[in-house]
Amino acid sequence: MNESVIQDIVIDVQASVILRMIGLNGAVKTTTIACLMGTIPWMKGTIEMKRQIHSRKRFFMNEQQYEQLLHIQTAKPQQGFPSSVEYHRYEPTPYEALDLLRDAYPLESTDTIVDFGSGKGRLPFYLAYTFHVRAIGVEMDGGFHEEALQNLASYTKKHRIRGSVQLVQEFAEQFSIPSEANRFYFFNPFSVNIFRQVIAHIIESVEANPRPVDVILYYPADAYLHYLNDETPFQCVQTVRLPLKNLHERFLIYRFDMMESSW
Repeated sequence: MNESVIQDIVIDVQASVILRMIGLNGAVKTTTIACLMGTIPWMKGTIEMKRQIHSRKRFFMNEQQYEQLLHIQTAKPQQGFPSSVEYHRYEPTPYEALDLLRDAYPLESTDTIVDFGSGKGRLPFYLAYTFHVRAIGVEMDGGFHEEALQNLASYTKKHRIRGSVQLVQEFAEQFSIPSEANRFYFFNPFSVNIFRQVIAHIIESVEANPRPVDVILYYPADAYLHYLNDETPFQCVQTVRLPLKNLHERFLIYRFDMMESSW
């Protein structure tokens, strides 16, 4: 279960009143104030301010606020094209979309998620910070990998106890699937030919070390879906749609559980 660091707090502050919070180092004073100010997202509860009630599910930060919170720089898109025609241009998943996925598809701190085509590391850092999971970013581009390592150094200085982030420079089809990995993320990072090889490695890993695993697709390519639906034991178990977006801008979660599969 995710560990709660702030809980059972009720604060009633009237207008024009100055409140001072006193406590030992590490007593989450700054975190509490940051939640009240809206610079850090909270998981549950409400804040009532000037008769406007803000619930967790309606709270989002913009791209700049998240970059500042995580102490990373991932927003700038790729210029030019990848060195391999099988790999697509880097584009990070929008934080707005990640917030929707977070609310609809929460992770446990015991999960290990692999992000294929992780670029500068936005998804691993976001999930490590939000759910305290182990997140592994796999990126074949050396330039992006170096930028991700710089982000890791910056993130670790501020949030070294919030989850675990590992960054690997590797072609996805050559990456060895960790036996504990149970979540796999794809934002159309490469061709369906590479995707087929990666999924085959995931299935082999599950057969060697049985466990339920999920494949999370953002803005899924039709070729990915045809392959998963027609040629693999994965079953679509959840759809998370983005409001006011086109029908393709969504998350699809596919699951493979040998205990429930005839594969």
